[in-house]
Parts: sequence; C-alpha cells; structure tokens
Amino acid sequence: FNKKFSYILFLISNLSAITSIKTMFARIIKRSPYNNMVYLANRSFKTGSQIPSGSVFRLTDDGPQKVSTDDLFKNKKVVLFAFPAAFTGTCANQLPSFNAKVDEFKKKGVDAVYGMSVDNVFTLKAFQKETGADKLQLIQDFNSELSGSVGKTFDGSGKGLGVRTTRYSLYADNGEIKQYFEEENPGTMTVTDADTLLNAMK
Repeated sequence: FNKKFSYILFLISNLSAITSIKTMFARIIKRSPYNNMVYLANRSFKTGSQIPSGSVFRLTDDGPQKVSTDDLFKNKKVVLFAFPAAFTGTCANQLPSFNAKVDEFKKKGVDAVYGMSVDNVFTLKAFQKETGADKLQLIQDFNSELSGSVGKTFDGSGKGLGVRTTRYSLYADNGEIKQYFEEENPGTMTVTDADTLLNAMK
C-alpha cells in the first residue's frame, strides 16, 4: 500500500511540474517576436480586414480634435488615402487627384473622402489650401499610431522626416476594407491615385 501511495504522489508531483512547464512555454511563446509578427500580420490592412480601433486628429473651429476610427468608419462608406508628407512633390499631386473625384465617389455611395498623414492638423490645413483640395477631409495620424498598428510606416529619418505612413488608399464599408492599394515605393504614385480606386469599386 505504501509503495502504491508513494507512486501516486510521484505522478501527482510530476503532473504539477509538467503543467508548470507548459504554462512557462505558453508565456514565452506569447511574448515571442514571432507571435508579435503573427499578431501584426493579422491586423494588416488588406481586402477583407477591419480598420483597427484607434484615434486620429482633425481640425475644427475650436482647434485640434481627437476622433475615434469608429466615428469615421462605423456604418459609413469611406475612402481613405494616406500620404507620407505634406508639401512634397508626389503628395501634392495625390490630393488634387482625389479632390477631383469626390463627387464620383459620392455617386457610388461614399459618405466621406479622407486624406491622412502624420503632419499636424495646421500643416494639413495649409497644404489643403495650397493644393485647392477643398472637398477632402484631412486628418492627422498622430505618431503614426493608426498606420503603425498595422505595419504601414517607414523610417524617413535619413531625410529628416522621421517615421511616416506609407502611401496607400482604401475603400471601406462599415469598417471592412473592400479595396486596398499600396505603393512599393512611398515616393511614387502608381496605384494609389483616385482613378485606380474608383475603377476598382463595384
């Protein structure tokens, strides 16, 4: 009897040790860089994915206002394009491209067309005036928080720009991305013009 009892205690103690080891490895895996990469991949912008929860800034009569992505996208059809930096060559062409097509987007049921960069809202307002893009709503991706959460940034520190959004455009219905385009080189505009997105929309 004593031998059997000792054997049972041995199994119980080893079972506890195995459970502890499993728990330890689960925690390690959860914190691993690989798991982080999988997490980011699951949140990446792509057709069929959801706009992540977050916030951006827009300029109102009372100054900068923080607004949630739910306020911008929930129960709405939205076009959003992101550009790296105001007052730069390619970006100065992208804004007029979308501004000229706002009415056509709205004929397809789009509620709002947003242009977004990391530049502060006052710079965006001046850029909007400079480019005559008065039909657009420009918003600030402060610290690249929205774009960064889905891996859509690049480091432009070598040119004094810091971390910037990549150049992309999308159409979302109730927060679900229906069409998505992104430039391989954020300094170019080959697939993120308004016509490309407009033609892709059904």
